[in-house]
Amino acid sequence: MPQQIINTGTAELAGDGESIRTAFQKANSNFTELYSRTTILVDTIPTSSTSTGVTGQIAVDSTSMYICVSTNNWIKIIGSAF
Repeated sequence: MPQQIINTGTAELAGDGESIRTAFQKANSNFTELYSRTTILVDTIPTSSTSTGVTGQIAVDSTSMYICVSTNNWIKIIGSAF
């Protein structure tokens, strides 16, 4: 779904923007889209390939990227300058 932009009108109290109800419906749809994505960036770096995780989670530190490819099953990609 493309992002739904809320029409805020031409000026404050001009009356030509969207209703509050319509604006919040669009906001809710935008957030639902974001939260339903399968990739989730996490703050905790896995300590082993069997650390707790959910498919689609990604963690990043200064040298590597970690991807949870199935429940509690991580792979590590080591980065280098190119």
